[in-house]
Amino acid sequence: MSENKVDSAAIERPIRQRMLVWFAVVSGLLIAAGSISFLRLRSAIESFAEVTAKGVVDGVASQLLAADSIYRDLTMASVRVLQYETRALGQPSLGGEVKVADLTVNDLLFGKETMANRFELVDSVVARMGGTATLFVAKGEDYVRVTTNVRKPDGSRAIGTLLDPKGKAIAAIRAGKGFAGVVDILGSPYFTAYEPIVGAYGKAIGVYYAGYKIETLQELGKNIESQRILENGFVSLHDGRGNVMFRSAHIDKAELAEMFAGVSADASVDPVIRDYRVRKQVFAPW
Repeated sequence: MSENKVDSAAIERPIRQRMLVWFAVVSGLLIAAGSISFLRLRSAIESFAEVTAKGVVDGVASQLLAADSIYRDLTMASVRVLQYETRALGQPSLGGEVKVADLTVNDLLFGKETMANRFELVDSVVARMGGTATLFVAKGEDYVRVTTNVRKPDGSRAIGTLLDPKGKAIAAIRAGKGFAGVVDILGSPYFTAYEPIVGAYGKAIGVYYAGYKIETLQELGKNIESQRILENGFVSLHDGRGNVMFRSAHIDKAELAEMFAGVSADASVDPVIRDYRVRKQVFAPW
């Protein structure tokens, strides 16, 4: 009887060992299969997110292209109206010295009509065309707003302020050319058009300006607010300084600003921020 027990135990031992080995192999295969499935699922989700993000960004870019075309035409039309209204008064010239806010400048004249500190003309153009309008007068190498309906943060007219001396617009004016495009005006982005006011000797004695604040692009803003990438992903549109203009509604503006603080808008490498994989696209015309 004991010999039978020994033989039985001797037979069962390798069987149990083989069962353990197969169990380990099967378990390993299941874990590997689970890992492969997880990696495939993760890859599929990432691919879907990338495709979704690209579609959203391409859609926003298309809207920006349409807005660029519309506002370019509108600002140029506004400048043309401003030119027509002033030239109907007479040829442009410089008058005597006047005080504009804290600066002393030469008056800007059309015929015998003075422009400094008078707002009827720019207001009438804006009443018909919308947006904002300004006339600048030359002061040395600078150009000073002598009449405008561009407003400062306190609500007062921004007379006595300078055309950005380092901006794209003044560079074009100094070269005797006009400029149309997006610029920063007193901290806010505007789509603008500038044209030189040429005096009797062919020199730019001032500048015509018309512009529209980009924040008025409400349809674009509504579109971006409605966007969501997967569950928590978002879309945001930033100006040239990195300030948030529009964003997906489910992401808090303060949180978004904090996330992107210190991230250069022109960085060549897309950052990873708080577990978000960030993708950016520059809209070159603006």
